[in-house]
Amino acid sequence: MRHYSRSVSQRYSPVTMMKWLFLFVTLMLLPFGISEIGEQRIYSGEAYASAIAMLLLILIGSTCLTYSLVPFALKYLRATTVSVYMNMQPIVASIASICIGQDVFSWDKPYPVLPVGLNQELHKLRVAEVHRPRIVTV
Repeated sequence: MRHYSRSVSQRYSPVTMMKWLFLFVTLMLLPFGISEIGEQRIYSGEAYASAIAMLLLILIGSTCLTYSLVPFALKYLRATTVSVYMNMQPIVASIASICIGQDVFSWDKPYPVLPVGLNQELHKLRVAEVHRPRIVTV
């Protein structure tokens, strides 16, 4: 699996990969939210220019730009390094938002950290198993 992600990232440009990723994600999520699109304030006269600017910053800056840099990173880094970075992003964002007062800590916040930590521990075990010296007996 490690070689597959690297070969895909070397075969296609980051723009091509992200174009298809965002297209398929949009198509998969559209049935769940299409009925509510018309009710959103951003599509009515209630939306201010600053609200639209903040939405664009979030969509383009932190989402598209970040995910577009992942295939670029896969060309130069191991897939596990990129995976740790991607998995830590929401955790760091939650901690930052709690620290600056935009969010409050509740007991549902630590639960997403558990799969990330479990994933990293399982990877350490797999790496240790692969690199464990073999004792050959005759």
